[in-house]
Amino acid sequence: MARELRFLIISLGNPAPYYNAVHSAGHHVLNSLPSAIGRHQPKFSRQEIGGKQCLASMGQKYMLVQSPAFMNDSGSFVSPAWKEIVGQASDPSSLGLVLVHDDLEVRLGQTKWREWAGSAKGHNGVRHVHGRLERTLYRSSPWGRYSVGIGRPELSKGGSVRSYVLQTMGQHMRDLFGKVGPPGLLSHLQTVEEKWLEEQSQDGREP
Repeated sequence: MARELRFLIISLGNPAPYYNAVHSAGHHVLNSLPSAIGRHQPKFSRQEIGGKQCLASMGQKYMLVQSPAFMNDSGSFVSPAWKEIVGQASDPSSLGLVLVHDDLEVRLGQTKWREWAGSAKGHNGVRHVHGRLERTLYRSSPWGRYSVGIGRPELSKGGSVRSYVLQTMGQHMRDLFGKVGPPGLLSHLQTVEEKWLEEQSQDGREP
């Protein structure tokens, strides 16, 4: 029987009152993913995962979960959520983990696939997850990060990065993230799966 790679995709952001802030761009990408995946992907609903209530869309292939933790405490949710889901998998090596998060270093509306172990580039949410979840324990499982560009603000007029990422995003920005985020993410996931299947064949396993 052919093996299939499944994905646990967790977006990082903030809960209310900052759910619609720029820092929560990853959540808004995930909001648009079910319709991009197709009719077999369920709508988001409130569920308990990793010991916390969160918004999730648990499809057969794609498990989409929005972290309910504040950004700087993201690891406190991502780590137990991953351990719970991977603990339920019959074949842990066929479960991938992907973080979706905002990125100041990428221009607004652009996206970038990043290796899991790559630099957090000052992103406190990614840094906190790295500190709470040990990658070496799951080497056979493909992990990665998908960053959504929010651009770096001009600070010449006395503003701050913190005030920028916590400001409420307008409708145009929400629509932009929902439009450009899902297609790019699904394309990268397909590439990850193709590479994973090739590695399985080289290892002598049934792809």
